[in-house]
Amino acid sequence: MNRTIVIILVIGLILVPIGVGVAVARATGEIKDAFVPALTAALVWVTAFYAVATGQIMESSKRQVKASERQAAIMLESQLNAAAPVVTFEADLSDPYMIRIYLLNTGKGPALNFRCWIEDPEHPELRVVSRAILENVIPVISGSYTYTEWHTIPVPERYTLRLGRSGYIRAQYESIFGKTYESCLMFPTDKSPQLEWGAAQEVIKL
Repeated sequence: MNRTIVIILVIGLILVPIGVGVAVARATGEIKDAFVPALTAALVWVTAFYAVATGQIMESSKRQVKASERQAAIMLESQLNAAAPVVTFEADLSDPYMIRIYLLNTGKGPALNFRCWIEDPEHPELRVVSRAILENVIPVISGSYTYTEWHTIPVPERYTLRLGRSGYIRAQYESIFGKTYESCLMFPTDKSPQLEWGAAQEVIKL
């Protein structure tokens, strides 16, 4: 209970009984008749003030708990992201029967349970194991690097011509904390391919 609340309590405890006592004494013409009403007013004031003060304390405690929960969530998210893998890749679309993918993990932790496939709302049949890249671990690259290893995704004949209209390359993988991230290589019309990365909003199981 802070100083302001204590001052209000004391002032009210003095003024309320006096005011009630004076009013009763004037009404009855007897000072002795004012004692009981004044005492009752004092008890009512203390009870009401206690109820209000308790409510404020509880509300303040709730705000502190929420603030602590938000802080804990931020700290947990920071801890999770401290080991987040970031898989980038380049795609070679020169072959109409397969897409060649070059993988590179530039994040802060290994990419576990890696799977990469063609995502196309118009062709959901492409989201199958037989048309996906599957790797247990994509380690973090360090130092200078070149694209020396490549993987392939088999595609129907001439399907690559439709990438950019509705299809794109999508990969999902987990961090060592079990959080799922994803990388998507988009092919916007008349623009260079663009890589999008972030926490997966929908976890796909092939």
